[in-house]
Amino acid sequence: MASSDKPEWVSRPPRVGNVVTCLYPNDPKRRLRPVLVLETQAGSAGGYAVRVAYGTKSLDKETRGQIDLIVESEADLDECGLAVPTRFDLEETALIPWDPPDCDCWHGRYSPVLGALPMSQQIDCAYKIQAIQNKTRR
Repeated sequence: MASSDKPEWVSRPPRVGNVVTCLYPNDPKRRLRPVLVLETQAGSAGGYAVRVAYGTKSLDKETRGQIDLIVESEADLDECGLAVPTRFDLEETALIPWDPPDCDCWHGRYSPVLGALPMSQQIDCAYKIQAIQNKTRR
């Protein structure tokens, strides 16, 4: 691959509910981290962008458990491609270009897509996002 060529995965945007790796804006560690895809947008120049929810291993169940999506069962972690229990902050989202360096692969992987939320988690996520939107409209 020539240095000006983009990786093949750039032409295939992720789906809503995928867990992908990206550099989250204003992340002080400035490293690739797992995020949850909430929306995919096609750009006018043929590229894509993804709206994502910030992922963190700080579960903070007492204060964030009813608001955010927490993935912690072994089966769900496997399906999502996550190694540790992860909380996705559904109030902290960002629109990120779907190409390097903003979205990129962890070492040894050929795509930023790690996995996908199981259907039960997707439904829970949809209800929580709806509750957040209803709260902000009031």
